[in-house]
Amino acid sequence: MFSGRKALLIAKLFFLSQYVCSRIKFTLSLRNTLLSQIPYINGLFRIIGFVWLISPMAVNAQQPSLNNNHLRVTFLKDTVLQNGSTHSFNTVRIANTSSVKQVFGLELNLPEGWNSLFTNRQVNTVEPGQTLELPIRVAAPNITLSNQLYAISVIITDSGIGGKSAYTYVARVQANSKWRVSLLTPDLKLDRISKETYFQFKISNTGNITQEFTVNINTPLDLTIPKRNNKFKVRAGSDTIIRAGIITEVRYLQEFKAQNISIEFINKDKEQQTLVQKVYSNNTLFRENSSRWYTSPLAIELVSQNFNIPAQQVYYINSFGALDLEKGRSLSFNFRSDDFYTENSGATRYANINYITKRWNISVGDQTEFSNFLIDGFGSRIQYRSPNGYQFSALGVKSRLGNANQFSVTQEYPIGKDATLINKTLANLDIGSHVNSFSNIAEYNKVFEKFGDLALIGGYGLETIDLPAFKDEINGQTAGLRYNYNSPVFIARTTNSITTRDFPGLERGVKRSSNEIRFPLKNYFAGAVADYNDRSVSTLDSSRFIYLFGGKTSEYGLRTGYSKERNNLTLTATVVDQLQDSITSTPFKSYKLNLNSGLAISKAFGLSFSANIAQSLSPAFPQLKHVYAMNAFGSVQSSGLGVSFRYDKGPMYYSELLSFYESEVQTNRYQISPYIERSFLKSALVARMEFNYAEDITSKTKNYLARMDVNVDLNKRGLSLRFYGNHDFGNQNALNSLNMSIKKNITLPLVGLQKYRTLKVVLFKDNNNNNVFDLKDEAIPEANIRIGSQYFATGKNGEATYKNIKSGDYSIDLGQVTSIRGWKARNGFKPTISVTQNETVYIPFQKSKFLSGRLNLVKDALSKIQFSSSNIRITAISSKGESYTTLTNEDGAFFMNLSEDTYLVQVNANVFNEQFRVLQETFNADLVNKPEETIIFEIRERKREINIRKPTQ
Repeated sequence: MFSGRKALLIAKLFFLSQYVCSRIKFTLSLRNTLLSQIPYINGLFRIIGFVWLISPMAVNAQQPSLNNNHLRVTFLKDTVLQNGSTHSFNTVRIANTSSVKQVFGLELNLPEGWNSLFTNRQVNTVEPGQTLELPIRVAAPNITLSNQLYAISVIITDSGIGGKSAYTYVARVQANSKWRVSLLTPDLKLDRISKETYFQFKISNTGNITQEFTVNINTPLDLTIPKRNNKFKVRAGSDTIIRAGIITEVRYLQEFKAQNISIEFINKDKEQQTLVQKVYSNNTLFRENSSRWYTSPLAIELVSQNFNIPAQQVYYINSFGALDLEKGRSLSFNFRSDDFYTENSGATRYANINYITKRWNISVGDQTEFSNFLIDGFGSRIQYRSPNGYQFSALGVKSRLGNANQFSVTQEYPIGKDATLINKTLANLDIGSHVNSFSNIAEYNKVFEKFGDLALIGGYGLETIDLPAFKDEINGQTAGLRYNYNSPVFIARTTNSITTRDFPGLERGVKRSSNEIRFPLKNYFAGAVADYNDRSVSTLDSSRFIYLFGGKTSEYGLRTGYSKERNNLTLTATVVDQLQDSITSTPFKSYKLNLNSGLAISKAFGLSFSANIAQSLSPAFPQLKHVYAMNAFGSVQSSGLGVSFRYDKGPMYYSELLSFYESEVQTNRYQISPYIERSFLKSALVARMEFNYAEDITSKTKNYLARMDVNVDLNKRGLSLRFYGNHDFGNQNALNSLNMSIKKNITLPLVGLQKYRTLKVVLFKDNNNNNVFDLKDEAIPEANIRIGSQYFATGKNGEATYKNIKSGDYSIDLGQVTSIRGWKARNGFKPTISVTQNETVYIPFQKSKFLSGRLNLVKDALSKIQFSSSNIRITAISSKGESYTTLTNEDGAFFMNLSEDTYLVQVNANVFNEQFRVLQETFNADLVNKPEETIIFEIRERKREINIRKPTQ
């Protein structure tokens, strides 16, 4: 209990709040007075009242996120560090801070390409004062950029007109790097005749102290140095060159696909940078895909829940398959079986097939939608998107929840560039209950470039009742208004909806309003809030139950706070009036102070905290004094470690207040939950353990609960395993659950449905200039070419075969044909071939002029620095602007077969490190008056200290 002095301080705090919000109370009072005479204009005065309330506001806006003031949503961690494609751990907590039961849908919004284990098909119910906790497991693709933050949003779908509310936490992959590393040979060719193939990278330390680095190399190839945890020290003002040899047998190069080697550098300050080394090898024959048939990626998951409890065991199968039909078309299916060995489990089955094109999306099977009705059953959905922005969706199902047929049709019409009109028609033909419902809701959305965004909603509904004791046709209406405004001067939002008690659907008899105005000043703000919630029963319900299922709450007051980057603090002082779920019709008034805060102490360490202090009383119990209550919950998190906590003392919510004033039973409990996360075996094994201790001081009960979650990802085998469960140590009758899932990814070929083609390229010297490969012509063997992104060397018959490729256009690069001199491709060095079926393309070569040259290295006599002159790009640009490239060989020599013309020849000087410089990077070559030209690029070494590290053999 609080002292009298503390109570006086709280009363002074709320004095200003009540004065500022007097206009809000006046509006509510006016509405209630008129309602007693004209009930059907309730919605009209609600809208007029709140528009009048915000009338002094200026108009210049952006769209802020919607808020649901009846649900307090927090995350265990505000920022999550993603580790490659491994699933990260987080928890969303949804607390019902109102005095009425909340029903809502949940979905997870992820960045493109991310995946999650979160299920979006659930509809959730939270009682007053209760908290729902759901785990969130998300994974980022390996190619995710590391220099930005990614938003993960939990979207709450309200069945009312208020729409969707988004709550977001941040995921990051890795930090940026600020020190320099570079590759000396970005493109590396693996040659069958070479005894040693290696790539080199350089670490440059431009600071004034010695730095220590850890180098990790990600590649399936065998190397001459360890792939993980290579330690190197680089002295101040010097460079270190590291050589990594590639161990590859000849037989492995027969089907070697061009690939990238990822090289990760990390210093002691955990700064990191990643380089990409390109590696390729020439193949006479290469298969881009293992099969020429259509293949369907298929994932099959077996789930076992409560396998440690024979009476509670549940087994079911999840599966997903997709078939890419090209041209923007695809076919996919989802399947979730019934629970095995469980009676009456048909409600758990889920299966559908989806066909998607650029304009159409057709789905047949189980369908789910959460709107004015909960639509869940077997049926079909058709969606269409036109080029001008018009969208159409039709859905019809046979409900699995009783004997009912449900239908919905939604159309969206664009109006100009900044407005849309959405119209939705629903029908619920409940055969089992003999009640048929029809409704139509229209929504107009308008975005004002300088005035924010506005939504106007209106609808009409009809219900026909055919019961033995009651036959009638009733109708109802719904209306709503949303407006969001944001400017440097002030920020405002208002969301209002009213649904009469005979409008069909989940929102019948509900009146809601949520409003806030803020005045920002740099990182601070101050403003006011006002919320209202009222529910009445329908004509179908007996009047004697009106106090059990009806009621109303209102909350209004002041709000102030601070926000900068990841740090925020919000303080709200409000007056709360409640009348809910009471057959005695007992009202309560509370004066509440709420604090919400989040603090980011470092990139890996932060905390969040929320607390409420309330003083409550009831006019129905004048003999009892005010009662005080408080609750607080939050979390402290670091890298792989954290703890969440909660404390409740005194009656805070309506049911607790009613119980206290009737029996003086008072809430007094606390909970603390530390957790730890760790990854092992290169993140193939990720484990999380949480311990939960809770004590109810009033009832003298204690609970000890442990939760476990272990994920094993064997990506090479397409296999993943998950073990999760909980154990209650303090309750002998508790349901201690152990669960397991095994997931296998396979590729299923559809034999008979050919998807891929074969392209064969034949190079020959056209001695008789007839463009036909005949007996007088000569094949060109051992010629290096590239088809698309894959490298080839022609065989003894001048052939290179690219098998199992998609239909489309393929560029053939002939610029590196170095097996012949004085011959060039008749039709250019980069012809493009259109592949629509199995093709054989003959490419004739005719006599030409050629350009040759080499790199001449001039070294310091005392230097021990090694320099590789191979694989340096040489470019020749003709007078017409056409460019031709080649690479130097192991001796630094090069040549190109070119047409008669003048050329500007240049060397790629960017690949040289700081110790070497090119005296002259460009030369002119005249192949008009000369049959050939020879060019020498002179490279000189600079005197500078450098360390050479070689791997231990």
